[in-house]
Parts: sequence; C-alpha cells; structure tokens
Amino acid sequence: MAEETPTFESMGLDGTVLRALADMGFSEPMQVQTTCYPLIMDGRDITVQSRTGSGKTAAFAIPFAQSIVSPDLNAVQVLVLEPTRELAIQVAAECAEVCAHRNLEVLPIYGGAPIGPQIDRLKKGVQIVAGTPGRVLDHMRRKTLRTGSIEVLVLDEADEMLSMGFLEDIKAIIDRLPARKQTLLFSATVPDDIKRLASRYMVDPEHISLSADYVGVHEISHTYYQVSGMMRVKDLIKVLEIEKVESAIIFCNTRKDTTAVARYLKKAGLDAEAISSDLNQSQRERVMERTRSKKLRFLVATDIAARGIDIDDLSHVINYTFPTSPDVYIHRTGRTGRAGKTGKAVSLVGPQDVGHFYQLKLTHRLDDGNDDRAYRLRRLDEA
Repeated sequence: MAEETPTFESMGLDGTVLRALADMGFSEPMQVQTTCYPLIMDGRDITVQSRTGSGKTAAFAIPFAQSIVSPDLNAVQVLVLEPTRELAIQVAAECAEVCAHRNLEVLPIYGGAPIGPQIDRLKKGVQIVAGTPGRVLDHMRRKTLRTGSIEVLVLDEADEMLSMGFLEDIKAIIDRLPARKQTLLFSATVPDDIKRLASRYMVDPEHISLSADYVGVHEISHTYYQVSGMMRVKDLIKVLEIEKVESAIIFCNTRKDTTAVARYLKKAGLDAEAISSDLNQSQRERVMERTRSKKLRFLVATDIAARGIDIDDLSHVINYTFPTSPDVYIHRTGRTGRAGKTGKAVSLVGPQDVGHFYQLKLTHRLDDGNDDRAYRLRRLDEA
C-alpha cells in the first residue's frame, strides 16, 4: 500500500496556522517541513543540510506558530541569525506571515538602518527576532535585546555566516543566551567549521541531510560549455542565445568582471546591471527592486554581492567564471529550481577552470547517480 502524501492537516496543525499557510498559498508541506516539524516540537537540537529555497524558513516558523512561541509572554523567545540584512528582512516577513493569526510580533534587526526604531520596537515587546550577528550583538551589549526568555536559537545559512567572518560574533551571542535552549542549524553545505560549531554548542543534535553531497536536485539541469577563455564575454552572449535565456543571475568571481560583463551586455542591447560592494545602499536597493519585480533581465553579481538575494521563479543561473570551490557552486546553482520548480545552471569552463570543474566532478554528484553525462563538457563551437 502506497504511503499517503503528507498534508498540513495530517501534521496536526492548529486551525490558525492552517489558515495562515493557506493565505500564503501553501497547498502541501515540503520535505524539510515534514521532517523537521516533529523534531522541533520535541525540543531536539537539529542540523539541517538543505539548500536555500527548499522551504526551510517555514520549517522553523510553523512550529513557532503552532505552540513553541507564546503570545502571552511579551518577550523575545526566538532569535534567528541571518548573514545579511536582506535575508533578515525576508525571513522576518515570512515568519510574520506564518504567525499572522497567532498574535505574535516579529522584528528584523540589522545594520545599515537607524537603531532607534529597532530599540523602540524591542521595548514595546516582540516574540521573534531575525537579525544579523553584528546588530544583534550590538543590541545585546546595549541591553536593548534581553535574552532571558530566549528558548530557541536558529542559525540560518550557517555556512554563509561563517564564510562572511561572523564566527566570533556568533560565539559572543551564544555566550549571552540561556544555557538551556534549543538550537536549530540550517546550512546548504556542512564544512568542518560548521561541524565544530555544532559539536561545541549543540546537545546531541539530530542530523538531517536533504541535499547531501549533490550539487543540485532533480529540478535543476546542469550544462557546461567549454570556451577558449580569450573572448569569454562574446562566448557568454552566444550561450545566452543557445540556451534562450530570458533572465538570469550571471555570476563572476571579481567586481571588475561584473562591471565589464554588464557593460558589454548593455552595448549588445541586453538589459543588464552589475551589483557589487561598490554600490551604496540606495543603488543596491534600486537594482534589487528591478530584479525582484522582474524588470531587469540580467543581474551580474559576485558571490559576496549576491548574498541575501532571493528571487522567486529564477529560471537560470549562469557561471560566467567557474567557481573556485564546489561549495560555492552549490550556493550559486541553488538559486534556481526552487520550491519544486525547474531551473537550469549553465557554466562557462575555460582552460583555467578545468581543474575546478574536475574537482566538482570528483567530490560531488548530480541528482541520482554518478552519470558522467551530467558532467559532459560541450564545445561551444559545436553547440
């Protein structure tokens, strides 16, 4: 007898939570949600290897709304740490939607914004805080974020936070939290520093691997074009034509390349903009608004500049320059094929990239096996 497909109703969720999920357009739970829910409700520490876009925000927001967070206690009970301000805002907004009918207050706190309004909101009382490590630690030191009632800590996009140099801030934050708390760690990849963090600060954690060592999932197809490396930007335009790419994030390894690629695409009559740390916040927000509203065809970005970018229905990710590590490849390509939708990852592989390409091939797998055809390099001049 075939197993029944899980539903939100079969998870035993309260009617108010079911109504919020319906309002959000969620028809059935995703794997990360059904897997994590009973463990979180049982108070277990968990480490979850699951890529961005797999539904993991709702995976922790649903148990918070169900019963873990009490609307009767006017104090912070959950702290969610995020690597960027964009993710803090986005995760707080989704948590608020899931908790919409439970009378729970959710607040994003992050740097680059006035601290006064955040202090005022904290004084009035919120139950869930989603914030960046630097600003969270600032509030803790000011004693404007009181930690005595915090029962759950979420380390979201943990590998990104560590790669951005937040380890010491995270340690300082944890040292200020109650010893008895539940810790939930979510990460697309699990390098050694994540394992060390888990072993030091978590109690007998349950390890859940939903992406394992795969560079993608069944919803993503991966294509690799062998290019000469001499006129890569011309090769890029040819690839965009061959693949019939309507819109995409185009990843480069350097800021210099993002500027050059965006400029060349514009000269070719293609709508493109570069985003890098050279932009101020208002310029960045303008580019991001064009991207999210689907008014920008090609966003050209470095890995650092793209952190926190979360775009629905992104059909393509293009690696203009091949990433130098498999983990970076996972993060880049995981921005398409999300929430059950299909997507395509397309990479340009020049002579200097062959070593990184074979490192990816040797250390990771695609979808459902070691099928070398998945890693076949296509000669651009034969495509």
